[in-house]
Amino acid sequence: MYHVFANYNTPIDTVLKIGKVIHYDFSEDIKELSKFKTNDTDEAHNHSAEYWKDKYLQLLEKYNALLESTK
Repeated sequence: MYHVFANYNTPIDTVLKIGKVIHYDFSEDIKELSKFKTNDTDEAHNHSAEYWKDKYLQLLEKYNALLESTK
């Protein structure tokens, strides 16, 4: 890992992937990263397990209601 960051030619994609894996936003340290980040990915990444559980349950309820309405 240290060799990756010591290399000045490390691709931006690599830095972003490492940040995602370790849950760290490198844009505070590397100002140029802010133009490569997408808000959708960051927002989805930051949602908790509770958020996704609730989202799944809402979708499941809609699906079940749709099944009932087609009977």
